[in-house]
Amino acid sequence: GTTNLVYTFTRTGITTNALTVNYGITGTADSTDYTGATPGTGKTITFAANSATATLTIDPTADTTIEANETVALTLATGTGYLIGTTTAVTGTITNDDTSITLAVAPSSVTEDGTTNLVYTFTRTGITTNALTVNYGITGTADSTDYTGATPGTGKTITFAANSATATLTIDPTADTTI
Repeated sequence: GTTNLVYTFTRTGITTNALTVNYGITGTADSTDYTGATPGTGKTITFAANSATATLTIDPTADTTIEANETVALTLATGTGYLIGTTTAVTGTITNDDTSITLAVAPSSVTEDGTTNLVYTFTRTGITTNALTVNYGITGTADSTDYTGATPGTGKTITFAANSATATLTIDPTADTTI
């Protein structure tokens, strides 16, 4: 990812010698969600001699999996030469950046013999660099003789062009004499 989770381990007191500290990693993220470490216990980080801090950088892995935000939690573990100062887990969150799609129609009502069409606008958020095809369905009381521009049913698709955040579907009502 472009922003990493950086965990800073801090020691107080005498820092003359190097010190190795034990910790564990838990959370809802797994090893496919980031690099820099792996989940589990028995992990260690070493403070350099004369240094009061040591850092662990977790680099989120970009993916296209639709998923919720995920967490990476570090917990200090007992060891030799130190006492644990922070006893609870310190948690960072990998924020989901998956594309989300919204749909709006304007206007929401038209006459069957009018010149105004229903325009459905699909809008995507997130990364727009590549083209994206989205599935949708058409239902309602109108049937295929009542409009042009699409047909009722499922399994329909609309494609966003690369670098475009919107795609539109225009439904043109058909004038008829049915009452």
